[in-house]
Amino acid sequence: MSSPRPPLPSPLEYSALLPAEMAERCQPCGGGPACGVVTSASALSFPTHVTFYLVVHVLLALLLYVLPCSLLYRFLRSLEPSALSLLPLLPLSPPPLLLLHRRLSLDRYAALRTSPLRAVRRLYQSLAVLNVAYRIEMLHASLAPPAPAHEPLPGSGSILNKILAEGPDTYQRKASNVAQVRSLLALVAGTVAEAGAGCVLDVGAGKALLTRAVWEALGRRVACVALDSRAGGKGDEFYDPGGGEGGGKWERVVADVRHLASAVLPVVPGGPRTVAVTKHLCGGATDSSLRTLVAGELGERIGGVVLAPCCHQKCRFAEYCARRWLQESGFCTTHRGVRGGEECNDWKIFTKLISLSKNINKHELQPFEYSKSPLLRLLGFRESKRLGKMVRVILEEGRRRKLVEAGFGNARLVEYVAGDVTGDNLAIVGTRGPIGRGNKKSN
Repeated sequence: MSSPRPPLPSPLEYSALLPAEMAERCQPCGGGPACGVVTSASALSFPTHVTFYLVVHVLLALLLYVLPCSLLYRFLRSLEPSALSLLPLLPLSPPPLLLLHRRLSLDRYAALRTSPLRAVRRLYQSLAVLNVAYRIEMLHASLAPPAPAHEPLPGSGSILNKILAEGPDTYQRKASNVAQVRSLLALVAGTVAEAGAGCVLDVGAGKALLTRAVWEALGRRVACVALDSRAGGKGDEFYDPGGGEGGGKWERVVADVRHLASAVLPVVPGGPRTVAVTKHLCGGATDSSLRTLVAGELGERIGGVVLAPCCHQKCRFAEYCARRWLQESGFCTTHRGVRGGEECNDWKIFTKLISLSKNINKHELQPFEYSKSPLLRLLGFRESKRLGKMVRVILEEGRRRKLVEAGFGNARLVEYVAGDVTGDNLAIVGTRGPIGRGNKKSN
């Protein structure tokens, strides 16, 4: 006896296409003769008559264009329990119905997604994009909005002006970058006070303008460690101090973030007295650093975080630290693509939407980047940009939840500058309670 099917979703939930259910319903078992389960498009048997084959696909495409998605979905699903029982009564009509039944009962959308007809695949792609856009809106609406935290640290303007006047002439003199540093200084100073920290670790410090500003703003009483893969030299000057009085020491560590723990353990103090800071740490480097900062011996020394990520479109799904939460929210379930390999179309749409949202207006778009993307054709530039901002919030929410699991119970998402200053204007801020009092370490 076949197992009962799950209840049909509401038409309001875009029931025609639910990419979260695109995964195979069974695990590949080796393809034995008694299996009877098809796990790839190449294993499906098709009618040999070319005309019949084309007619079936054309009719299916016409149905998709004419009928509402939810009605078509319900119609095709209704064929599954009855097609076999009606076979003796309908000797002339079942071949096309059974073909659809066989393909839809195993992988609901394989008939569309792996069709050899480009028009059918493009139609499926269009409907899938609209469905992902709908689900982005639904998930974003269920999340608490980032709290505005635009206030700069008092007196930070004069501190930055002095550092920039004495330091190298770089792009960090831009007004937009100065505004970001001033707002982050306020968040870092508050987190240091809340955590009772005696050290600030800047991961991916670059030229260390933020690290130096923190050191000066806290009166040089708190030790600062600037970690970056660059050693500096001619043509790559930093804002590191040349000397001066102060109880807190300054340290530059030259290492890749992949070796974060081993590189900084010798220079950060024991106990949860260090606040970890990142400013525009690109792509998956944020996730890699976050995992390291909350685990092992280094994790026990981190008492607070102020993480301001950027370049989300450069992050790969395999690098993202909150994949499980994203999948539990209905996104990024892999399925079998037209070439037979596993694909994650949701993540591709995420990164493309974020890339589009970085542009101020449509005229800034590069044709070679977006000419083949269906997003502009289906959603338009304004809607794509709005959805891209929502995706940023969703990805940062996943990272925030990762911190909460690791014991940063008050971790929160803030908007540290206005969106017209930078599109990457979100930061995750939190402090860690004493380990062992209901706080879990992250694996």
